[in-house]
This record gives sequence, C-alpha cells and structure tokens, in this order.
Amino acid sequence: VAAQMIGHVNAIYGEIYGAEGAALHDPCVVAYLLAPELFTTLPAFIDVETRAGLTRGHTSVDIYAKPKATNAHWATGLQADAVFQLLLDRIARL
Repeated sequence: VAAQMIGHVNAIYGEIYGAEGAALHDPCVVAYLLAPELFTTLPAFIDVETRAGLTRGHTSVDIYAKPKATNAHWATGLQADAVFQLLLDRIARL
C-alpha cells in the first residue's frame, strides 16, 4: 500500500512539476525524529500567519533570531540515501 501511495504521488509530481520524484516532507519529519543525526539544522524562530488575508498560512523562518528567541530547528540538509534507507526499513517492518 505504501509503495502504491508513493508511486501515485511521484506520478502527480511528474505531471505537475516535471520532477522524477515527490518531496517527502512528512516522512522527513518522522525520519528526523528517529535519526536527527542524518540532518543538518540551524536554530531558528518559526511562526505561521494565522489571520485571514493574503498571507494566511505563510510560514516565516528567521535563522538570525537571537538564541533565546529560537523555537525550532530549521533543516537545511540531509543525508538523502541514509534517510531514504531509514524510511524503507521502517516501511518494511509494517
């Protein structure tokens, strides 16, 4: 089932963006929680605009915030092969 879902999303990305694969935003969050050492991050202040209007839902990321003002880790890179293998290994356990 997971392979079918990934295949479907990959096909949509190919049609819409001309890409050979889909972005794996949600699986990357799970991978980060399981193995944060596979990611490069920066401390940041992240906020989401919740008011109605043109920018509703906009995510603002400030990587220059003072250390006491940071509230998150902003991922700037990852070890792609290792993250993908981690996800495959976990899916195989299902």
